[in-house]
Amino acid sequence: MNKNDKHIEKINQTKLIEKICDTTAIPNNQVSAVLSSLEKNVFDFLSGASLDRDVQVKLFDGLIIESKHSEPKTKRNNITGETITVPERLNVSGKTTRLFEKKINQ
Repeated sequence: MNKNDKHIEKINQTKLIEKICDTTAIPNNQVSAVLSSLEKNVFDFLSGASLDRDVQVKLFDGLIIESKHSEPKTKRNNITGETITVPERLNVSGKTTRLFEKKINQ
């Protein structure tokens, strides 16, 4: 199968909430409230990264989201030669551990 022919199944928050409700018998509104709170708290933690402190949130065993602070940089446009300043920012990335990938492939 060609990589471009592959179908991607996208799981949205509504579908995830429905699945959690089915497997736990917890009401939809409670699951939704917990996930909303989780999202807000993860966002708050990741937003707290600074020059002297990176932040790493472990969502599950082996699923990690990191936030790292990048200082402002001066770069040069290769085409025009113009010098530009890239402002400071937070770089957020996700990663998985080998154990997590091993569990998925069992």
